[in-house]
Amino acid sequence: MKKVGIIMGSDSDLPIVTKATDTLKALEIPFEVHVYSAHRTPVEARDFAVNARENGFGAIIAAAGMAAHLAGAIAANTTLPVIGIPCKSSNLDGMDALLSTVQMPTGIPVATVAINGGANAALLCAQIIAVEDKELAAKLDAKRASDAAKVLEKDYERVFVAECDGEIAGFVHAERYELLYYPAMVNILGLAVDEMFRRLGIAAKLMAAVEDWARENDIKEIRLNSGIS
Repeated sequence: MKKVGIIMGSDSDLPIVTKATDTLKALEIPFEVHVYSAHRTPVEARDFAVNARENGFGAIIAAAGMAAHLAGAIAANTTLPVIGIPCKSSNLDGMDALLSTVQMPTGIPVATVAINGGANAALLCAQIIAVEDKELAAKLDAKRASDAAKVLEKDYERVFVAECDGEIAGFVHAERYELLYYPAMVNILGLAVDEMFRRLGIAAKLMAAVEDWARENDIKEIRLNSGIS
């Protein structure tokens, strides 16, 4: 798997970069972290960028604040994807870094995430690498499903979760009688129908919708658990 290079202009940016490293660790993506300044160590920054592809990197994250030229300086010396993280400063709340990072000239692109957006920078790198890595792509699909489940848990009065051995198979909206699901996770077999839905008085329309969905997707049995804890 290709590595992600993470460059920060100062070690004061470490709390923001940590959001990126934590995300990469969770996805089991290898990475390296360096402190290079576009202005104070321009030679070292350039050398890293020039040799990055040969050294096994697939994407680079550059985090900097204030006059944030680091991402642009890195991008000028490599054709690898470069993701810039504008870091918030005490004076202009990161707007200076945001504009410095995003306003690149034609021919030298930098993909810029939100101010202090370390996690999204890592996820964007992961999505780039996952174009040719099916295992990583599956991890990203699973993360999306897990993130959606966490949101839907807050809406437990109207949404029910279809599960298989703790894995999310889909989501059922109890008011609209719609089954919401992720195509990457529909091929799940060997589930048992939970009578809880009937005991909770869920309308027959809901059960019919679930059964139609299971039949269309060749799912033999489904266990449906309410989101009520």
